[in-house]
Amino acid sequence: MTSPSTTDADATRAARFPRGAVADLVIGVVTALGGGATIAYALTMPTLDGGGPGPGLFPGIIGGALVLFGLVLAVKTLVRPAAADAVEAESALPPETESIKRIADVETSTLSLRRAVVNGAVIVGSILFYVLAADHLGFLITMFVVVLVNMLALRAKALTSLISSLVLTIVMWLVFEKALLVQLPDGLLF
Repeated sequence: MTSPSTTDADATRAARFPRGAVADLVIGVVTALGGGATIAYALTMPTLDGGGPGPGLFPGIIGGALVLFGLVLAVKTLVRPAAADAVEAESALPPETESIKRIADVETSTLSLRRAVVNGAVIVGSILFYVLAADHLGFLITMFVVVLVNMLALRAKALTSLISSLVLTIVMWLVFEKALLVQLPDGLLF
């Protein structure tokens, strides 16, 4: 049998770390550590002869973002009061979700396990499709299809998906091909 002090300590610990908080803490710490490893690896990459940033720039930026957001998640989990978690659990959707829903035209209801698996499969399938099709179809066609399929899978409206896919694909092409001078697959259009 447990003593009353042990039960009080367990209740205090449970109030301090509600269900899901430990997972958030672990994910935050692991993400920050992964970001640190990414930064360390990016620093080993060579720089360009002209003193430019070289191939380690983007991995370094991504690693920095992983460290930052991992630490934010971990610290938020540690300092968040248990009362906020209780209020959060009671409300189905936070108030800001409604404005996001209106802007993105995306259904924000709770995902079923089946829907989550389908969404994950669409993401993995999109990556495989890009790898296999980009050299043949080119960046513009392949990326347009990838973005369109992902948006439709996430239940965005068809017109919103078409316009967003077109705009996003063109912006990515301009940024990488023209601004950063990254050679993207030409494919059928060029």
